Amino acid sequence: MSYDVSNAWDNAGYRKFNKFDRDTNSYLLQKVTRKILVLTGKRGGYGAMKPMLRLLRDSPDFELQLVATDQHVNPRFGYTLQEIKKEFNVAATVDI
Repeated sequence: MSYDVSNAWDNAGYRKFNKFDRDTNSYLLQKVTRKILVLTGKRGGYGAMKPMLRLLRDSPDFELQLVATDQHVNPRFGYTLQEIKKEFNVAATVDI
């Protein structure tokens, strides 16, 4: 799907096609989804990031990839990975 946004080919979130539309005097643009990877390892840091993670997850402009490590995957610290999985898709876990 392409979008015609006159003189906006350098805006973030759009990729310029090498095709110029002479009728509108503009380039054809394609909306792109940005992939954002977030690494979380501490329970407190995850709690602080939750509002931002929700915004990224719910936005059509971003694809959130969440990686859990350290305290989240350690039973000694409560294995909080299960808490994260209740709200977010976890792309990967890294055992340290």
